[in-house]
Amino acid sequence: MRRTVAVLAVALAACSFNLQKNPKDLSIESTFLKQATVTELPGQFKFATFNIHKEPGDKVAKAILADRELREVDLFVMQEVPRWGDTCSAACDLGKRLGMHALYAPGHIEGDKDMGIAILSKAPILSAQI
Repeated sequence: MRRTVAVLAVALAACSFNLQKNPKDLSIESTFLKQATVTELPGQFKFATFNIHKEPGDKVAKAILADRELREVDLFVMQEVPRWGDTCSAACDLGKRLGMHALYAPGHIEGDKDMGIAILSKAPILSAQI
């Protein structure tokens, strides 16, 4: 299972936009819970991927929490995740609001924000690399 998450991170990072300016800070942003709700994902876990269309974390969290099936998702992969300046990205905000571990990797600059990809997981994410 851990390999699956690592492969997803690498595959998504490879899909980053090449025609845009690179962000100043290319480091991976991580948001981890003090105590994990689960130690590892189940053998058959619920997975969802979607483009959050540059929306802030609070707005996306409200939509996820309003949908019973999305509340039960174990692993999210998201695209067009914004981060404004040195603040917590939408992925970081989502992780805190949903009680999930989150990784965010910036891909390019768009206006006044970085845009990137994210993985959110109910189980701890042990490592990440771009």
